[in-house]
Amino acid sequence: MRRTRDRFPEIVGSVSELPALVAGSIPQSQPVDAIRVIIRIPPGAYPVRRAMWGIELPFGWRQTPERFLAFGERVVTVLEAEEGAVTAMTSAPLAALFDIHLFQELLYSWVEFVWGGQDSVDTIKVEYNSVGSWLIWRGITCIRESFPCQPLPEPESPSDIDLTEFPFKFKSYLRSSLITGERLVAAVYQPAIRPATRRWRRFISPNRVIAVTDRNILVIEDQRNRFLRRDRADADYAIVRHFFPLDRLQQAAVEPGPDADQIRLGFGHGAVIHDMILPVALPRAQRLCDVLCARA
Repeated sequence: MRRTRDRFPEIVGSVSELPALVAGSIPQSQPVDAIRVIIRIPPGAYPVRRAMWGIELPFGWRQTPERFLAFGERVVTVLEAEEGAVTAMTSAPLAALFDIHLFQELLYSWVEFVWGGQDSVDTIKVEYNSVGSWLIWRGITCIRESFPCQPLPEPESPSDIDLTEFPFKFKSYLRSSLITGERLVAAVYQPAIRPATRRWRRFISPNRVIAVTDRNILVIEDQRNRFLRRDRADADYAIVRHFFPLDRLQQAAVEPGPDADQIRLGFGHGAVIHDMILPVALPRAQRLCDVLCARA
């Protein structure tokens, strides 16, 4: 039983419970008394889906080191360790975050942090066993609680937040993605956008929900890298989520794309800009853009 549990993320009660060299490195990234959650992620081996020319290949395997995530009041720190010694440490300031990107497929999950560095967009991705997702969610919730509420108008009509016609998967994940007190202002469901020709082309865009709250822009979608196979009906057990802090949004515009209309979201910190382009049918895209542009 213990061997099995050692594969899963676990809470570390305090910095004093960390290995000595790991504990000694944390003050270099943030004050110890500002840390709210510490999570240890043990070394892991994760199957990696591989394909060539649309043909599925046998799974590969990705090895990851032991990692520690320290979620603080102003910084999230990721430390990699081998035999108790820190081999790498990365810190992402919460005030510079553009995106918290979550992926889950059965027992394989990862979280990616995207933020504005000195002169570029920086990222770090941490993989973990999905059994520990609720622990990672505790840390992510701490980050999202730091995002300031933004003044947004009340929905003009109930249809702006009516989830009745949303597929159950997306409806459920949207509701569970809201933190306590977060106000949903608008939400649209965009079915997968399929290429009009060429049977084996990839989806232009997966099934997706885009929602606006008073703290975040939420994007919830299926995997992006699936092929359009009209003769197959494979279940998609994966879910992808993005949490963009609303106060970093500097631009929202609807524009024509090569295959479909799209909404372009520009997030900024200092001189660094991070663009997110989402293919969305024009009426839905315009509705979202109107809400986002109505911020006071």
